[in-house]
Order: sequence, then C-alpha cells, then structure tokens
Amino acid sequence: MKDDEQNPNGETAREETGKAVTKEAASARIAGDVVKAGGRQVRTDVGFFSGPLPPPEVLARYNEIVPNAADRILVMAEKQAEHRQFLERTVIKSDTRQSIVGLTLAAVLALVFGLGGIYLIATGHTTDGLVAMLAPLAAVIGVFVYADRSRRGERRERRGSAKKPTEEQLSLFD
Repeated sequence: MKDDEQNPNGETAREETGKAVTKEAASARIAGDVVKAGGRQVRTDVGFFSGPLPPPEVLARYNEIVPNAADRILVMAEKQAEHRQFLERTVIKSDTRQSIVGLTLAAVLALVFGLGGIYLIATGHTTDGLVAMLAPLAAVIGVFVYADRSRRGERRERRGSAKKPTEEQLSLFD
C-alpha cells in the first residue's frame, strides 16, 4: 500500500516502508490535515465532484493513461444524456396519453350515469335517480382530489430528496 492510502477498515494503514499509521493519521488524511506518522509528515488532499463528467484536470489525466479516453468519456456521457432524455419524453407522452384516456372514460361514465339518473327521475324513481347521478359524481371528485394530493406529495418528496452536503463534508472546504 502506498503511504497515502487507507485500508478498508479505516483503523490502520501501512506505508510502503511497512510502518503502521495510526487511526488518527488515517482519519486526518480524509480531512486533508498534516499529520506526523512514523517520524514523517503525511499530507493528503481529498477532492470530489458530482455530475456526469469529471473535472478537466482529471479528464486530461485519463488521456495520459489511455489515449483518447477523454473523448470516449464525453461520448459516453452524451449517449447517456440522450438516452435519459428519450426515456423522460416517453414517460411524459405515456402519462399524458393515460391521463387523456382516463378523463375521457370518466366523462363518458359520468354522462351515462347522469342520463340514467335523469331517466330514473323522469319515470318516478326519484331516490334511485339521484343516487345514480350523485354516486359517480362523488367518485370522480374523489379521484381528482386523490390525484392532486399524490402529485403534491411527490413534488414535496422531490424537493426534500435533493442531497445536501453534511457538516462533515462542508468542513473539508474550510
């Protein structure tokens, strides 16, 4: 193991010389502090990035290791973005179509029950006619209220699920 690496359990790392590095030295490496370990000073700088592409400096290093690697990584990211956008368009079209079909069927059912209720009222079955008219109306209203609440809950979850950095992560930049 090189002197700037930490073993998986995080307790002790060994330098190439074979000297043990204390747990404190290993954890300080993560924070980027300078620590004395085995009579030497050890300093490690840690950086991270998020997103589909690494920073330009990292891409340049990939090119040093594998010729044309940066171009391949860019093409891969572009293909992934196109694929994700295609899937999103497909889902939106499907949701829209499903919504239109649902609204059309609800309107047809409401019309059929409404006309049936009017017929029942006209033939002297007042109570049955009112029930035939109001029950489907109540069901349609219930579906709209449920769908509205579900959408609001999903939006709230999406807003809340945005990952915020922890205090420990923020302290690395101090």
